[in-house]
Amino acid sequence: MLLKSTHIFVGGCFLSGALLLQKGRITAIYPEDSKLPQDEEFLDYGDRRILPGLFDIHTHGYRGWAARAGTQAAIEGFSMAIASAGVTSFLPTVGEHCPQEKQILQAIAAARNFHKGANVLGAHMEGPFLNPKRHGGFFPEQFLAPSVTDAAALLDAADGAVRYMTFSPELDGADALQRYLQCRGVIVSAGHTDATAAEMQRAIACGLQASTHTGNAMRQIDRRDIGALGAALLDKNLYNEIICDFVHLSPEMLRLMFQLKGSMDRFIVVSDSDEISGQAPGTYRIDGVMYRLTPEGAILLEDGTLFGSCKDVLFGLKNLVEALHVPFADALAACTIHPAQLLGCSEHKGTLQPGKDADLVVLEDDYIVAATYVMGRCVYRKGMPLPENQDFLRRCRSLGKEE
Repeated sequence: MLLKSTHIFVGGCFLSGALLLQKGRITAIYPEDSKLPQDEEFLDYGDRRILPGLFDIHTHGYRGWAARAGTQAAIEGFSMAIASAGVTSFLPTVGEHCPQEKQILQAIAAARNFHKGANVLGAHMEGPFLNPKRHGGFFPEQFLAPSVTDAAALLDAADGAVRYMTFSPELDGADALQRYLQCRGVIVSAGHTDATAAEMQRAIACGLQASTHTGNAMRQIDRRDIGALGAALLDKNLYNEIICDFVHLSPEMLRLMFQLKGSMDRFIVVSDSDEISGQAPGTYRIDGVMYRLTPEGAILLEDGTLFGSCKDVLFGLKNLVEALHVPFADALAACTIHPAQLLGCSEHKGTLQPGKDADLVVLEDDYIVAATYVMGRCVYRKGMPLPENQDFLRRCRSLGKEE
């Protein structure tokens, strides 16, 4: 198949031409006026932008689907829903310790072979080895003390699906846990942490690779101890997840973070979305818990606790480019090649190049998704009805909309 556009993002800039997609890969890129193969199906997207597909390495759910549902069907519905937001690769995120935790991981493992939505690259375990002092929207009783034995049981049950784990490096037993996870090939990130700068720096020296939703649910910068946040920003090699809805981090804070880090090379835009994300702003009750979705993008619990974002990675990309005036190439890299590098799949994902997977998103004006392609297959077109989660519809009751 040939996809033509006057705005194909290749090599850090837009070019006019065509992409040749064959057997799930990009096999050629033709500049404008090149002679094109005559026997290929042809689709002309005009002046719409064709970009590498987006990643989301921290998302609990979207549009009524949730990783915690614990079934393969739920992960597959999640995969199709998130593709409508331009995401072509994601890590369903498990955010609480519960009796069905192993079942959830097994469902994610089984969904890795699903081909009708975004690539399920594995699981992000946000816990359960987290500090109750920084529980955020979680309940402290959902956390466990760091334990190699407990971690081994989870990893063994997950059939290799756990790619990424958030833990608190300052807790007793966390050093041994970090070493064990790294030996098992799990990417380790610090989050929900009360670590001092020294504790964070020790974890970095031992191979810590990222900080989870940087700036949120972690010890802040103080004049006498720059804490986990300061240590995460001072280290030039540590990847920093950022939620760019302008609620979790103000525009001014993001500017400070970029300047302190020195470049955009280690930032990764994430959504931290949940099953209620994508719904209209308003108040909802799900399983007896009240959530308020604000027009600005926050999900708030009844006591005002920030629970996550109801926006997506594409919204974050738009904010970076249109509001903060980050160069488009830098902002896009934080949504594509940087997470691919962290996950070790940048050789075949994250940019549009011959030989790489044909994962791409086509954008209309104002960052509206016209189409999403995964491994060369169009898994979403604008206006396509998305699968509805009947269980979510039964559990979710709207208590009023907001303007």
